[in-house]
Amino acid sequence: MFANDPTVHTVVGVLVGGLIVMVIYTIPAVGFIVYKLLELLGLGVVFYTLLLSVRAGRQARAAGGGGVGPGGEPVVGLDRRWCWWHWRRRHGSRCVA
Repeated sequence: MFANDPTVHTVVGVLVGGLIVMVIYTIPAVGFIVYKLLELLGLGVVFYTLLLSVRAGRQARAAGGGGVGPGGEPVVGLDRRWCWWHWRRRHGSRCVA
């Protein structure tokens, strides 16, 4: 019934899950423990989402990021560590801030 429309499926899932958690919250000791566990789980989900966002940004820069490297040479799809290493190898230990 709800499998055909993903939006309705998501809404029903959230409502049912919310009702289950609300009933569990009414049990005095168990409710507090579940509250703290769900809080920790939510924090983990936030960190995981941020991690995925950072990884996607790095992959996007590495795949399509072009630019100008040291000496005015075009750099396409290379990360900064390689460019820095290449510059150091070419110019010695001089460091430009």
